[in-house]
Parts: sequence; C-alpha cells; structure tokens
Amino acid sequence: MNIVYYVSMIGMNYVSIMGFGVIFSFMVQFFSGMLLSMYYNACSILCYESVLYIMEEVLYGYVVRGFHGLWAVMFMSMVYIHVYRGV
Repeated sequence: MNIVYYVSMIGMNYVSIMGFGVIFSFMVQFFSGMLLSMYYNACSILCYESVLYIMEEVLYGYVVRGFHGLWAVMFMSMVYIHVYRGV
C-alpha cells in the first residue's frame, strides 16, 4: 500500500507539523553539543587547539562537529518556517 492512501487529519501538511521538526532538531543540537562540550576548552588561549583536537584526534569528532553545524542551520530554518507559516 502506498503512503498516499493513509488517512490523516484534515488540513495536515508538511508546514503544520514543523513543530515536531523544531523539537527534533533541538534535541539533536542538545546531544551533539553535549558530546562536543566534553572535549572543548573555553579558555581564550586554548580554544582553537581544542577545536583542532576535536577535529583531528577525537573519534568521529569531525562528523559530530559537522552534524552539529548542519542541524543548527536546520533548526533556525525550521523555527522560521514554524513561526512565520501564518503570515
């Protein structure tokens, strides 16, 4: 059976479920940020070296950092769509 034939609420479309997307992207941001904060040093002298350490030495650190940056953009775009959908 094709997904087109499933019953859904009247008036439900992709824009009306953006609230779930906002919550999901926030949770992804939260957990990837927690992983990154375990290795990040906020000292003004050592902050660049800690980012290099995350990118080069931590196992899949470059993936987590890229994933975190990608979902930051997704979060802001979903918030924009969710807030301004009625305008």
